[in-house]
Amino acid sequence: MSKISNIGVLDVREIHEELAKDVTKIENIGLLIENDRSKILLKDTKMENIGGNIKIPDDKNIDFIMENGSLIIDREYLEGVVNPIIILVNGKVEFKKDIDLNLLNEKLYMAIINGKLICPKALVGFISSKGTINGKTIAYSSKYTYFDGNIDLTDRFLKSLKSDSKLSFNRLLVLKDIDLQLLESKISNMEVLSKLIIVDKLEEEISQYIDDYYGLNKIIIPSEGREVKYIDEDIIIDDNFIRKYDDIVLYVDGEVELKLEDITDFNRYIHLLICDKLICNDKIYEKVKNNLGEDTEVEIINGELIVNTGKMNLSGVIEEEIFIKNMGKLVLEDDLDYHSFEKNVISIINYGLIEAPEEKIDMITKKADKNHGKIRGSKKKEQLKENGDREEKILYTNIGELKL
Repeated sequence: MSKISNIGVLDVREIHEELAKDVTKIENIGLLIENDRSKILLKDTKMENIGGNIKIPDDKNIDFIMENGSLIIDREYLEGVVNPIIILVNGKVEFKKDIDLNLLNEKLYMAIINGKLICPKALVGFISSKGTINGKTIAYSSKYTYFDGNIDLTDRFLKSLKSDSKLSFNRLLVLKDIDLQLLESKISNMEVLSKLIIVDKLEEEISQYIDDYYGLNKIIIPSEGREVKYIDEDIIIDDNFIRKYDDIVLYVDGEVELKLEDITDFNRYIHLLICDKLICNDKIYEKVKNNLGEDTEVEIINGELIVNTGKMNLSGVIEEEIFIKNMGKLVLEDDLDYHSFEKNVISIINYGLIEAPEEKIDMITKKADKNHGKIRGSKKKEQLKENGDREEKILYTNIGELKL
């Protein structure tokens, strides 16, 4: 008796009869690809925790393509495909505007996208009908040229364009002075799909080139003639970080944690800080409150903030007051001093998974002021094998893609 477990994509269409007789259990499969023949051969096999299932007719020759990252599909790509394809993308897939709908219908059998789909509006309905999209869809005007990510509209960028270009941006930054004559010669229309970030002095000139300008999501930054810096991720501003700036406007598309010790003249380095959320203690807040954007959310934390985005284990003694923000897996060990935990952990914000000894779950739940994830008891080693798993031989395990 054998089992197959923890496989990202398992293709059993060509499984041999003798192997099928030996496999008694298939579990923890992201995607199972089968046909009528394999279903008959594996009819007595126990199937558990199958994320997705694709059944392909026996008479169809279908190729499978899996990509963890990014995949670009254009006309040339599809013309090079011999058989219809199933694509599984964990990341980003972009269909280019040169694709003909008839060619796509001929070559694309199914699409499973876990992440982001980028395509012209003319194709989005067809692609969606061909499978499942778990994530975000970005659909741009079919006659426009699309630019993903954060694009700075600068003279250098404009010089690289053809005349009268029609451009589509996911996120567009307009933070520096632009040669308006160059702009007029190079661009006829622009669309911004996610967000426009623009300094106030350039808004009047740029807005006339952007489709549906007053309806789009935009941030207008009051620069007052100062240099504007943009950061597109959560950051920590400490004494070393801030010293590289000189009287700037800083826009952070995310959260900012302020950890200043010796710096008292914040506005010498940052005249205006605009961000989604500011995290600091009350003493620092008093120093910076006059240099914050109007809509900035402020969270006062008088203690150390611990942020976990991966896997973290807590053990031993917690000697100072802390706040925990968990966005990954947090394991509270048996040897953690739970007396110091109860005393010094002020609050927990949980977006991920917290594991702890079963008898400590109530204590931890009370600490979780915001719990958008899961809190569960730790599994004992002897509990990890159930239902006769000890007697089953593991045939294949922990493989991204497997074809039998």
